[in-house]
Amino acid sequence: MSVGTDAKKTVKLVNSAGQLVAELKLKSYIAEAKVNQQLVHDYVVQQRRSWRSWSASTKTRAEVRASNAKPWRQKGTGRARAGTLASPLFRGGGVVFGPKPKSVKKRFPRKMRRLVFDHALGEKIRHEKLLVLDELKFDLPKTRVMAETLRSLDLSGKVLLVTDRSDKNTLLSARNMRSLTYRSVGDVSAYDILSHDFLLLTKASFESLHLGEQ
Repeated sequence: MSVGTDAKKTVKLVNSAGQLVAELKLKSYIAEAKVNQQLVHDYVVQQRRSWRSWSASTKTRAEVRASNAKPWRQKGTGRARAGTLASPLFRGGGVVFGPKPKSVKKRFPRKMRRLVFDHALGEKIRHEKLLVLDELKFDLPKTRVMAETLRSLDLSGKVLLVTDRSDKNTLLSARNMRSLTYRSVGDVSAYDILSHDFLLLTKASFESLHLGEQ
């Protein structure tokens, strides 16, 4: 892992009004992680390929339902000989080299996935696109309150909100906001972090991801 010379050692901890509460010290290997572009590219390609269904399917001449009788007699017609209407030469016959369902998933080792995850976090930290919220709690689903919180934090673009555990009220408050994606620590992936402009963590999720220096 390469070490960046402009590494940030801390990240801001703010309240819901956007006021600075404290500076959280980061683990050095996260703060100093410099992105391996090739590794990240391979990971993104692997993720996108795994989502493709590849369900297109055509029938070969062996799978087409057709009469076993010869279309015409072997000789004397002036036409080329033919044995079955399932031949690719006939309309409704089998397809030659047509698409078939297949899997194009590529194995991506767990250690490499973790490395990409750390690099994605390091990139957000280095560009000051990561913020930690001291507390986020919803007694009832309130999209308006969620929108006001994001507005007070002055967040723009696509925002990824990560909490320590899945919460129904938080999910219902966030799901109608097109620019906001909600994940719990157990569900968030490196692809989620890479595909969003800003990463918003709660203090509990920050601790669950073991990002802070003890």
